[in-house]
Amino acid sequence: MYVTVFVKDDYPKQEVTFTVSVRISGNIGVTVDDTYKACERFERLGVEFMKKPNDGKMKGIAFIKDPDGYWTEIFDLKTIGKVTETAA
Repeated sequence: MYVTVFVKDDYPKQEVTFTVSVRISGNIGVTVDDTYKACERFERLGVEFMKKPNDGKMKGIAFIKDPDGYWTEIFDLKTIGKVTETAA
């Protein structure tokens, strides 16, 4: 996205163009039967991880990148409540 600003005052007119990078926050979440087993499979397939299940405080949740670079959260419904409580 490009933004053009025109400066208006007693000086000669100037055009200043800024390049603005926009990143939409948020991600897609996918539930699986077992986060660890699913991540083992993703690893065998060469998927890029942003967070593996044992990284950080929130154990049992992973983030992978899709081919377009968007983050996808991987978790299982059986343990998600327990994971978020222990990380708080």
